[in-house]
Amino acid sequence: QNNLHKDTIRSMAALHKLGLHLPRTILYLDLSGTSMTAIHLYALARALRTRASEVSAESSANSHRLAATSGDAVPLRALNISHNRFHPSGDRTMQILLEALPALRHLDISFCNLDSAAVDHLCNGVADHRVLYSIDAGGNNMKEASEDLVRAMITRIRRCNDDGHCFLNLDGNHVTNAQIEALNAMVSDSGMHLSLKWKSE
Repeated sequence: QNNLHKDTIRSMAALHKLGLHLPRTILYLDLSGTSMTAIHLYALARALRTRASEVSAESSANSHRLAATSGDAVPLRALNISHNRFHPSGDRTMQILLEALPALRHLDISFCNLDSAAVDHLCNGVADHRVLYSIDAGGNNMKEASEDLVRAMITRIRRCNDDGHCFLNLDGNHVTNAQIEALNAMVSDSGMHLSLKWKSE
């Protein structure tokens, strides 16, 4: 667990530096409630992706060394960026973040002001990921886009032939009873091990 004080996460420069120099010993990073905006998150995501690319290039240039992977560059297993009021955005920030964190297993994006426009690229990142087992997306405003996120999670599990049990929290996303029934049926028909959590509103 990281020892960073939340008050130090104030600028894009600080987040960029964090992404470039994140210690390999840190497996869990908690940036919840740090007043991050979508721009701050983008700075972190780009820095993490740059770092992963640099390590991959270095390992290719030094073929006599044991090849490093992007997972070695950014070893995070869990990331909590909840309770940050990201403005609704259709950019690729969430997708870039997931691409830069190939070892990530748990992502907490609850209460981040995400709406359906932000979900599209998040879904792309989820569907292409290999080991993301749980997502807490509660307290957002995804509404009908919740279905897309469930579908992306099913795609990820099926693509990786993953028999592990996955978890998705969509509580507080203005999901109706009819949508809940449809999504439960979708998961059941898929035969995938995916648990859903929500309540109708």
